[in-house]
Amino acid sequence: MRRSGGLFGALFLVAAAIGSAPGRAEEIPFVRTVISPDSPHCPCGKALGDLDGDGRLDAIVAGSDGPLVWYAYPDWTRTVIAVQGYTTQGGLAVGDLDRDGDLDVTVGTVWFENPRQPVPWPAHRIGSGSGSQDVAIGDLDRDGRPDVVLRGEAGMVTLFKQSGPRSWLRRDLAAGAQGLALADLDRDGFLDIVVGGRWLRNPRRRILSRTWQGNSFGSWSPEAALAAGDLNRDGRPDVVMTVSEGEGRISWFENPANPGRSRWRERVIDPGPLDSAQGASVADFDRDGDLDVATSEIRGEGRLLVYLDQASGWSRQVLGTPALHDVRVADVGGDGDADILGTLPFGGGPVELWENQLGPQSPPDRILVFSSTAGFRHSSIEPGIAALRDLGTANGFTVDATEEAGQFTTANLGRYKAVVFLSTTGDVLNGEQQAAFLSYIRKGGGFVGIHAAADTEHGWPWYGGLVGAYFASHPEPAQARIRVENRDHPSTRTLPDPWIRFDEWYDFEQNPRSQGVTVLLTLDESSYPGGRMGDDHPIAWYHEYDGGRAWYTGGGHTDASFSEPAFLEHLLGGIRYAAGAASLP
Repeated sequence: MRRSGGLFGALFLVAAAIGSAPGRAEEIPFVRTVISPDSPHCPCGKALGDLDGDGRLDAIVAGSDGPLVWYAYPDWTRTVIAVQGYTTQGGLAVGDLDRDGDLDVTVGTVWFENPRQPVPWPAHRIGSGSGSQDVAIGDLDRDGRPDVVLRGEAGMVTLFKQSGPRSWLRRDLAAGAQGLALADLDRDGFLDIVVGGRWLRNPRRRILSRTWQGNSFGSWSPEAALAAGDLNRDGRPDVVMTVSEGEGRISWFENPANPGRSRWRERVIDPGPLDSAQGASVADFDRDGDLDVATSEIRGEGRLLVYLDQASGWSRQVLGTPALHDVRVADVGGDGDADILGTLPFGGGPVELWENQLGPQSPPDRILVFSSTAGFRHSSIEPGIAALRDLGTANGFTVDATEEAGQFTTANLGRYKAVVFLSTTGDVLNGEQQAAFLSYIRKGGGFVGIHAAADTEHGWPWYGGLVGAYFASHPEPAQARIRVENRDHPSTRTLPDPWIRFDEWYDFEQNPRSQGVTVLLTLDESSYPGGRMGDDHPIAWYHEYDGGRAWYTGGGHTDASFSEPAFLEHLLGGIRYAAGAASLP
């Protein structure tokens, strides 16, 4: 459901005075599965992530005094990553810290390196200290290296900037608030830090030396749990908060156009009271394109709750009363819907997965994002993958991301409506893999090329015909004027004309028109320095090719591209065309 931003009234308006508890949801079927009857002691830390690279999410759980355990999907085989000595009060996250293509695990101030085989996971110290309430991983200064943010027991937010996987620089930023999330609230291309009722504006690049300006977005209890997501689909991340200790409400705070100066409006989801709702997650549970909210009480009735954002307002579904702590939400089974992982907060007990059964009987729409590089590697690959996953979540398709060329088999490629080459470089496929990809296209498959996809497989002429043109050179990134040549395509229908944006602008070895493509966008070389193609400089195009469909855009060099609403709409339209979901005149 789309909502207008409305007028921003009095600061931090509380909607509890204008409505009662949400109505009952039309129930989504969930099935409770016990992953393990016994969790680690006091299992406060948990995460979902594909540790073994099989395309399915695994469960990772850490006890307050060890061990750290990995449960591998689908049979939930138990592997102990670390036996003891690494404590957490909830601070656990997964991310590719060493940028080798697999997910590592961070617990407090220690990260465990994924060995890609069943051997002990090497442990590496990020900084001093051991315990943490929350951990978040993100490239805060856009240098291509993931950084780590921790929130400790006293609310101290600490940033660890990565100089290398075994070299970290520390900065203490703020204290006194609970909850932790990373989101680009001001849409400047840099991740900001969000805590209970406040957010810290990223100073851009010089994250250790410059001031992180504090801004308030809502009055709240000192005890908070939160999540960030675009709830009203206006392109700006909003914030959901619950009261994590004691009784309180659950609300979302609407991000205004100028989040640092304008007033945020609180919109109550459920005035409650909820009792100690430790954790909030956002996901599209009912697959209607709008983000819904999940939380769970650890006291009182111990309800596991899903709030659906529907046309009539918020509706509530009580899944059960398991009293789960800080639940985690993701599409575990790869069937296109959101599932819920949880554990009890204290002692031992089961590790539970509440599986959403709403998914269709037929295989869901899926795309494969391939980002292997045999040459230059763009820092925008990681934000690009994240943005494509968000597009999938919001638009009803599943995104699998891989660096492994071994995924290019006839059987595996047949699962996907389109394959996205996201700034791939060099020769990334061997002969067998090339044959599988060629067969996939000839059977009606779709191809999406983003930026350096044109700098890939220079020695394979068939691929050159598919992508439309090979990369030749580029000047320094610059702001340029783009002309919309063809508006009868889903990737250009909503774009301004001219479209002014900053990126790195490729020159190509040949004009793609010679390959029979339909050009969508052209560059005005008089608007930026260094262009070498002259008056006719295509920068985005599409065509039917050898039985399949291909779409290419030259944009996407900068990390910021993948937080630009217009560029994301451009990408979404290209994906829809390549996947065969868009009708053209």
